Amino acid sequence: GVPSERAAPSRMRAMAALLLVCVASAAAAHAVLAAGGAARVAMEAGGAEASAWFADALWAREAPPSPHEGMELTFALSPAPGGAQVLEDALMAVSTPGSARYGAHLSLAETQAMTAPTAAARAALRDALVGAGMDAAEVEAATAAEAVEAASGFVSVTLPVAAAEELLGCDVGAWRHRGASQARYLRCADRYSLPAALAAHVDFVGGAARLPRKDARIVAHGADAGFGAAAPHDVDRAARPTRGLRGSAAAAAADPQPLPQGNFPLAAVLSATDTLSFLVLPRCPAGGVIDGRVDLPCPGPDGAQLASITVTAFVDGQPSSAVTNTSRGAALNHACAACSDLTGRAGRVCGFMNKQFGLGDTDVYCTVEVAGVTLGVNTSANASATYTVGPASDVGTRVGIWPQPLATPDMLKKTYGVPDGARGTAANNSQAVVEFLGQYYSDDDLQQYLKAYGGSGTVARVVGPNNSSNPGGEATLDIEVILGIASDVRTEFWSFAGLRNNSLPPSNTNQEPFLAWMLYLAREPSVPFVMSVSYDDDEDSMPVDFTDRLNLEFMRAGARGVTLLFAAGDDGVGGILVRQNGPAGCLPTFHPAFPATSPYVTAIGGTQMLRHDFTSPLEEQVSDSMTGSFITTGGGFSSRYAAPSYQQDAVQGYLNRASPMPPSEFFNASGRGYPDVSGIATAYPIVQSGAVSLIGGTSASTPLTAAIITLINDRRLAAGKPTVGFINPALYMAPPGAFFDVVFGNNQCSAVPTNCCPYGFFAAQGWDATTGLGTPVWDAWLRVFDA
Repeated sequence: GVPSERAAPSRMRAMAALLLVCVASAAAAHAVLAAGGAARVAMEAGGAEASAWFADALWAREAPPSPHEGMELTFALSPAPGGAQVLEDALMAVSTPGSARYGAHLSLAETQAMTAPTAAARAALRDALVGAGMDAAEVEAATAAEAVEAASGFVSVTLPVAAAEELLGCDVGAWRHRGASQARYLRCADRYSLPAALAAHVDFVGGAARLPRKDARIVAHGADAGFGAAAPHDVDRAARPTRGLRGSAAAAAADPQPLPQGNFPLAAVLSATDTLSFLVLPRCPAGGVIDGRVDLPCPGPDGAQLASITVTAFVDGQPSSAVTNTSRGAALNHACAACSDLTGRAGRVCGFMNKQFGLGDTDVYCTVEVAGVTLGVNTSANASATYTVGPASDVGTRVGIWPQPLATPDMLKKTYGVPDGARGTAANNSQAVVEFLGQYYSDDDLQQYLKAYGGSGTVARVVGPNNSSNPGGEATLDIEVILGIASDVRTEFWSFAGLRNNSLPPSNTNQEPFLAWMLYLAREPSVPFVMSVSYDDDEDSMPVDFTDRLNLEFMRAGARGVTLLFAAGDDGVGGILVRQNGPAGCLPTFHPAFPATSPYVTAIGGTQMLRHDFTSPLEEQVSDSMTGSFITTGGGFSSRYAAPSYQQDAVQGYLNRASPMPPSEFFNASGRGYPDVSGIATAYPIVQSGAVSLIGGTSASTPLTAAIITLINDRRLAAGKPTVGFINPALYMAPPGAFFDVVFGNNQCSAVPTNCCPYGFFAAQGWDATTGLGTPVWDAWLRVFDA
């Protein structure tokens, strides 16, 4: 489980981007070049060529920068040899129940002393910076032992472009973002290198290469998942069309499809405990659609007008379960509107469908609610319409749906046994959500959510930017869920925007987002005890030395008593490439998600509530888009990091007994298995910009689990005990009764149920690669963590 300090990546694609930093591999992993007789080390050997780094339509290259313009760089100096092992030993000692040091967490300064770079590393950087023309006194201050140790080995400097080009061995260009931000970046235009004497001591260099990208490879789990294979990311999956109509929004706009026959229930969304809201496109007797809302007229000379719409929902194979609603008269007039007048989910769905079928903004859609549906079973629906003139329209296409219980704070607490009155009482308790990519929250939305669904509290501190007038679905979900469950706890909102503001000086929070978070976590003496993070990237797309260094910082946080929870992903074993490309995205191997595959964080998977048959009770199964969940939980095995000692027995047990298993070439059977535990990941109501939406994802189960840990911390702190910190060793030592063991389902498909891998992992008794150990049992967790 110790991160390799000098591991060479065996297989890397171009890093596409949540972790928006540049990474320099260490000397043993790099080719040594000769430049004017001086040995240099090519950085990011085995990664993408420079031409691929900037092949992004969001960026435009500008005129070359002035040689005197400042270029900000962050050098991550490697820890002293053996330092990572010392830190890991300390982490396990304070995190393992039964250890004499269990709970005796370290201070930031103690962890920094363990991993401080050597004097030789500081000297190499000092010599390189002075040689590049920096003021000697300034360099001496920046590379002094106390300064470097206090920054956990990170040194940020500003060099003139001409000096940076000499030090990095590259031509520096300027790129401007084509979007609203118009942010401008300086970057090496081709592969860069460092003098060999310096490269031997550097893990990575921030700001030398790569541009931040907001493309489909950036995964903010849950809130922004589209309902088509390449659908816009601002469409929530609760409002999705039937499976037969999935596809690329861009392709739909370029080549509209013919309308299907009959009235078409386009979307089915649970709007109350047992009520489904259907969005229907009414079809006139002659087959046309209604253009314009007044009197709901059909095209043609006969003057036909829409008179009623009936929607019937029923459990497959159970005709007696049918429930129906008919909308007519004034109710019908109120229920129907032009697409251009619809907002929220309905507006997004009709906009997508209009592109899909070449319809106009004034074409009419109608909303019909059907109450009394049975939750957690495969349900179909059909729609029909009558008109003032002419025959009734044909029965519309049936839609397969799986209604889910609304995941409100009350429902979630009952599911996991959390007492209704559980809330924060310890003044020194704390929790945080961490956001990237310009995701913000609104306190007005938060308070409206807490009032509607239960809970109380406010955000005590915002780290980084927050634009409350532009709340994002991801940030809204995270903050509402964590405070809805762990109310009245000091809560912080950490925000690291997707684009650095180059008009401001570099600082802990003014960097590329993931690097900024890493720097802040590594330098801040006091941070929240629980941190929920709902972002990741494909492990194999990330430079190995960067993930190694992240592991070091994760160990540092855990040793300090901080619990880090990361979402396991929303696209099954194949990741976002399968959502985009179908089965081809699974090849040649599955795509595990990092940081969820880090041995030093807790990875959270997703479940949903289903019935085995019409009469059986609801129970948790693997969250799977094929059974109506908004997403399919990520899970599998790291291709890079070995299974840590605390989970080896559990993982090996799964490998020995699970059936069926994917072919061995698709995954690394000796790798770190994830997720560790899971929670409900679908049908979460949130309040965003004043409106209620239903969304889901492992970005929902992650703050849910984080909140449960916060409540456990609250009991421990109130009793004078330390926080639980890194929880994985305790979880894997817990008795089986500490979890609801999820034993049904698989994660073969992506969030789009038509885009699946040929193989996947199946749930099984004990730990498995879909939901980990299972989901929380509150009373048992209190005993596990001595709370």
